[in-house]
Amino acid sequence: MIDWELVATLPRDRFSPGESVNPTVRVRYTGAGRTDRPNIAGGDVSISLRRPDGSVEDLTTPPPELPARRSQPFLPSGAAYEQRLDLGALTELSMGSYEAVFGLVFAPAARSAPLRFTIEPVDLVSASCVPTSARAEGERAVVRVERTSGGAQLMLTYELPRARVTRSLGDVPPGARPFLAVAPEGSVGPRPWVLLQDGAQLRAMFVHFAGVERLDPVAVEGTLVAACDGEARGVAPDDEPWPVLHALLVAPPALVGATIAPRSAAPVFERQKLPSAPRGAALVPIAPDARLAVVVLDEDDSWACFAHPWRAKLGEPRLVLRGKGRFIAVDAAADEGRALVAVLFEDEEGLAVAPAEVEASGEATPLPVARASGLEAARLRVTAGGRFVILGTLDGKPALLEPGDERPRRPSVAGRFWDVELGPGRTDAVSIDPDRGVVVSEVPEA
Repeated sequence: MIDWELVATLPRDRFSPGESVNPTVRVRYTGAGRTDRPNIAGGDVSISLRRPDGSVEDLTTPPPELPARRSQPFLPSGAAYEQRLDLGALTELSMGSYEAVFGLVFAPAARSAPLRFTIEPVDLVSASCVPTSARAEGERAVVRVERTSGGAQLMLTYELPRARVTRSLGDVPPGARPFLAVAPEGSVGPRPWVLLQDGAQLRAMFVHFAGVERLDPVAVEGTLVAACDGEARGVAPDDEPWPVLHALLVAPPALVGATIAPRSAAPVFERQKLPSAPRGAALVPIAPDARLAVVVLDEDDSWACFAHPWRAKLGEPRLVLRGKGRFIAVDAAADEGRALVAVLFEDEEGLAVAPAEVEASGEATPLPVARASGLEAARLRVTAGGRFVILGTLDGKPALLEPGDERPRRPSVAGRFWDVELGPGRTDAVSIDPDRGVVVSEVPEA
C-alpha cells in the first residue's frame, strides 16, 4: 500500500540558458494517523534525470546542514505540502531536452509522472545592462528580450547573495525595449525596477525578495534613456522599503522626467525645454532624494554637457563641461553625495575623456582631460573610484581601453551584446552567449 502521492510541475516547458529551472514538488500523505513532514528540498526527494544525450543521472536533494529538530512538523492524513527546487543547483543543465521523474527516498513507490522540459538557445532581440549600485563598481544586472516560439519573453539576470540567477519576467511584445533602474548607494537589494518601453507605453515592474509587482502601463512621450530608484514610499510585499521609480526620457526638444510611485494614482511628469536634441544622456542617483540628469548638446563644432539637478522637481540646467570635437558618449557614477561625470569625445589629437565632479546642486569642478588611442570608440564606462573605460572595436572585434594603456585589451565575448563589470584592479566582460545565457569572463591584460 502506498501512503504517499507526489506531483511535480513546472510553470512552462521551455527555458533559456542559465535560467533557473524550478519545479514545484507537492507531496500528500494518504496513510493513517499522522507522520513526519518530508523535507523536500533537504534530502527526502530523489530525481531521475534523463539528459539530452540519453544518459540518466540520479540526483538527491541535499540533506540539511543541521540535524532535524525533535519538534519536526507533522502531516496529518490527507494533508499536503510542497516546496520548490532548483535543478540547476543540483546539476549542470545545458542545451537540449530533459525528462525528470521525482520520488520520495523513503517511499520509492511514490513517484511523479515524467516532467519534460527543453532548454533552447537565446534568440536575442535587445538587452540592457546597468550596475547594481550608482557607484558603478562590481556586478551588473542584465535584462533582455528574446524571441520564443510564441512571441518574446523578458529575462532578468542579477546577482543574489549566493549566485547569479536568471529568471523570466513573462511574455512581452517583441519590439519592446528593456531597461533597468540604478539604485542609490546603500539601498536594500538587489531589488531592481525593470522597465519596458513599447512605443508610447511604459511598463514597470519591481522585483523584490518575495516576487514581482507589476504596475499598470503608463502613457509617455519620448524615448526612455535611463532610470533610477528614489526615496522609499511605503513597504513592499517582502516587508522592505519600496522605492519610487524615476525615469528620464528624451522628447526633442525637451527632457522629460517621470516619477512613478508604488500604489500611486498617476505618475508625475516634468519637462525642461532644450535648445536642441541631446546627443547623449545619463541619470545618476547621488542619494535617495537627489539625482542628476545629464545631457550633452551640440554647439556648432563643439559639445556642451549640462546637469539638471533633480530633487522634488527636475531643475534648470547647469553647465558641467564644454569642449571641441566629435562627441561620442557620456557616463556618470555617484560618490558620497556627488557625481563623477565624464564625456568621451574625439578631436584632432585623438580620443579624450573629459571628467568633472558635480554636486547635487549641479555645480561642477572640471578635472584634467585624459587621452587614449588605439580603437574605434563607441561607449564609456565610469566608476566612482575614477576609472574611465572606453568600449569599442579593433579590427572589427570587441576591445576596450583605459587612458594610459599602451594598447587595447580584447575581451572574450560571446554574441553581439557585451558590456563590462569594473572593480578595483578588476575588469570583467559581460556578454550573452546563445548557448549559455549571460556569461562573465575576466578580461586579459593587453
